[in-house]
Amino acid sequence: MGQNNSRRSFIKRASITSAALGRSPFLLSTATKQQILLQRIYVKEEFNINDQINIALIGSGIQGIYDTQAALQVTGVKIVAACDLYTGRLERAKELWGNDIFVTRDYREIFIRKDFASKKLSNRAGSLATGSTTWQAPGTYKGAHYDHFLIFFTSIRENGKVIQDPKFGLRAVGAALLANESYTRKQPVHWNPTEMKLI
Repeated sequence: MGQNNSRRSFIKRASITSAALGRSPFLLSTATKQQILLQRIYVKEEFNINDQINIALIGSGIQGIYDTQAALQVTGVKIVAACDLYTGRLERAKELWGNDIFVTRDYREIFIRKDFASKKLSNRAGSLATGSTTWQAPGTYKGAHYDHFLIFFTSIRENGKVIQDPKFGLRAVGAALLANESYTRKQPVHWNPTEMKLI
């Protein structure tokens, strides 16, 4: 009897938490009655061939294709190789990105190619193991995958550190953090979206 109540209680809490996660930006900021427009400004840059970043896909499944499509939206990025154990996936890579990309079943072949692998990778190839607040993104927002790749490739071009904007990151995970806080306290929590603090 106690076990059924415990299981039933867990399922009830999990359902409520799931529902709260989806609605928390609206539920937790109803007192402020404000509209906040998240902004992300993209700067169009032109690069010459020496600035081009060549990428290779290792694992041409659903997630690999999805990530590669997002990476290719960044100006100056080109896919030059794909690796997978399945022939059908290699054929699909050629369909998506052209017959001129190099395809292989052995990822090490990508690292030893002189035409596009960097010297560092070639040298390492042998050592590799197998309220009524409305949150709205601007119309030019290309999605989190694009942003992550843009930040990563920009840091490579500028030989700098890979850093994500902390405010953007906090807003992205805020609903999950608030749901956890509410669950821990066993009561609703209230959020000030302007100051990004609990009230």
